[in-house]
Amino acid sequence: KEALIQKIKALLENNNIKEIEAAIKALQNEFDETGPVPQEEWESLKEIYWESVKAVYTKIKEYYDVKREELRVNIDKKQALLKETQDFISNMVEVKSAKEWEDLTKVLLGFQDSWKKIGFGTKKENEELWTAFRNECDQFFSAKKSFYETIRHEQAKLADAKRKLIDKVVSIKDSTDWKATTEAI
Repeated sequence: KEALIQKIKALLENNNIKEIEAAIKALQNEFDETGPVPQEEWESLKEIYWESVKAVYTKIKEYYDVKREELRVNIDKKQALLKETQDFISNMVEVKSAKEWEDLTKVLLGFQDSWKKIGFGTKKENEELWTAFRNECDQFFSAKKSFYETIRHEQAKLADAKRKLIDKVVSIKDSTDWKATTEAI
């Protein structure tokens, strides 16, 4: 039992929490399964055992407390970034040029890059925030797509008008009425 207590104490030197968790449970089971000890030694042995076990579980708890705090901080960062993205999109004025869209897209891609650099949060909150963030980005890119569709539609109309002019010129190119043809062209 003393050798098992030493192994338990040695777990405090290990930094791999998963290994510590597996080992402490196995060592506790082995300690329980090891035979009895003389009554006069039991109390001090039991006290040392429980102090060692509590120290290991304290280390495990502290590790998970730090992890929970990291997750909370990441969620806070993502909430702030979501708010910044929402403000950016809601404060966009009517964009009238491709250059403006290009500049605004760079800003939004910067938000997306920042999002990727923030670590994970708790699963439920992380998913909710990601959905909201993704919706904001989708709204932006939908407006951008609509802008470019309008431009393509206008360009298609202009191209059709130019084709019609070309057809008119082609139809009169062989005319020998030079004055009327020149004026028409």
